Amino acid sequence: MTARPAVQAPDLTSHTTVSGLTVTASPLATVPMVQAHLAIRLTLVTHADLAVFDVLTGCWPDSPACARFEQHGGVVSISRHNEWLLLSLTCGSDRIALVGDTLSALTGHAYTDAQVQAAKAKSLQQAVFVAAQPGLESSRRMWQAVYGQVPPSVDPAPTPEAVDQVDTEQVRQAHRRAITPAGAHLVIVGDVDPDQVTHELARALADWSTGGLRQAPPPATPQLLPEPQVIHQHLPAWAQTQIRLAAPTAAPDDLDGYAAALVASLVLAGNFASRVNMVLREDLGLAYRTNSALADVLGQNFLVLEADVNPAGTAAAMRRLLGIFEDFAAAGPTGAELDAAIGYTNGKYALTLSSQAGRASCLLSYLIAGVELSGIVEVPARITATTPAAVQSAAGRFAPPLLRGAVCGDTGALPRSWF
Repeated sequence: MTARPAVQAPDLTSHTTVSGLTVTASPLATVPMVQAHLAIRLTLVTHADLAVFDVLTGCWPDSPACARFEQHGGVVSISRHNEWLLLSLTCGSDRIALVGDTLSALTGHAYTDAQVQAAKAKSLQQAVFVAAQPGLESSRRMWQAVYGQVPPSVDPAPTPEAVDQVDTEQVRQAHRRAITPAGAHLVIVGDVDPDQVTHELARALADWSTGGLRQAPPPATPQLLPEPQVIHQHLPAWAQTQIRLAAPTAAPDDLDGYAAALVASLVLAGNFASRVNMVLREDLGLAYRTNSALADVLGQNFLVLEADVNPAGTAAAMRRLLGIFEDFAAAGPTGAELDAAIGYTNGKYALTLSSQAGRASCLLSYLIAGVELSGIVEVPARITATTPAAVQSAAGRFAPPLLRGAVCGDTGALPRSWF
C-alpha cells in the first residue's frame, strides 16, 4: 500500500452557551471570507410537520435580515436535511457583526401573513415539481421496505396537499416550538480569530430562547422490519427502472466500522471505476447511472445504492447487481481496489478540510451525527489502517439476503422474490 501523509487536525475552538447552543470555530485564512453554518434540530412527528417547516424555511430568504445580508455581498442558503434545518451564511471576514445580527434576526423572526403566503406559494410550486420526479417515489418505497413506513424525517419532501393546508399560525407555533438554541450547532470557519468570533456570536445570540412553547418529544425511532425485503412498485410508464437498495452498517460512533464501510461503499459503486458501474454501465450497458454512499438516518448508518437501468434489462441488471454484492461479501476487495479507495477517500477528506465551505460542512456533519470532532482526524487514520478483512466484514452486511429496498418501474416480468 502506498504511504500517504496523515490528515492534519484543524484548529478548533468550541463554546457551549447556557441556552445549549454549541459554537465551534476553526481559523482558515485561505481567502478573507467566513462561513457560518447553523443546524437546528426539528421534531418531525407527522408528515404535516414537513410542510409547515418547508414553508417556514421558505420565509427566511425573503426576510429583511437576509435582504440586508445580501446587500452587503453575503450569500444565504437555507435547507432541510432529514430532521435538521440548515442555514449557511457566507460573507467577508470583516462582517462578523452582520453575521451575528442576521442570525439573531432569523432565530427571532416574526411571520406576517404576507410572508407566509408568499413562501407557501413557492413551497407549493416546489412540492408539485418534486412530486413529479421518479426519484421521490423510489426513495419513499425504499424506506418503506426498510421500516414498513416512511418516517417523516426521511421523507424527501412534503406533498402538495400538505403544503396547501399550512397557515400562518402553524408556522409561528412551529418556530416557537422548534427554532430553539438547545441542541443547535453553529460552526464558523474562515479568516477569523476563533476565540473572539465564538464569544462575539454567542453574545449576538444571547437572547435566543425557547420562545415559550415546549417542544414536542421526538418520535420513537422506528424499528427495522424483522425480515429484509425488496419490494416492487409497478410503474410501466417510467422510461427507466430505478433500483434502490439499503443495508444498515456500522453505528456512527464505531469509527473502525464506519471507515471500513466507507471504503466498501466506494469499491462497490462510489465512483466511476467501482464494480457496479464498470459491470452494469460500462461492460453490459444496462445502467444509465449508479451510485452508493453512506447515509446517517435516524441515528443509524446505511449503505444506500442507486441504479437507474434500462427497463428491458431490469431482471438481468438486478441479478448481476446481487451477484456483485455476493462476491464482494465473500471475497472482499482486491489489494488494488483497497489502495485506490483509501487514496481517493483520504484525498477527498484533505481537499474538503482545506476549503472554508468544505471544512464548515464537514464539522457540522460530525456534530449533527453526534460524533466527536476528534473524528475529523481519526476517521482518515482509521481509513488508512483499514484491512481487506475489515472491508470484507463490512461488505458482509451488504450480502444479498440482508438487503432492503425497492425496484420501481415496469416490474411486470420480474420474479416475485430475488433471494
